[in-house]
Amino acid sequence: DAGTLDPVDCPLQLVVGDRDTAVDWRPVVARGRERGDAVVSLPADHHFAGQFDRVARHIGPFLGDRL
Repeated sequence: DAGTLDPVDCPLQLVVGDRDTAVDWRPVVARGRERGDAVVSLPADHHFAGQFDRVARHIGPFLGDRL
């Protein structure tokens, strides 16, 4: 639900698999972009199978800059 992002008042990064058919991630991404959140779209399914390194390359720097 895109509305779950609204109460979050800290930096937020959304990482989505653009081949995910298990959930409707598009409204969440749209709301995140409206809020100015960082959005990363990867060529992956719901479980990001085989994408560990690619996910880590995005999440690591995001967290490192904020912790």
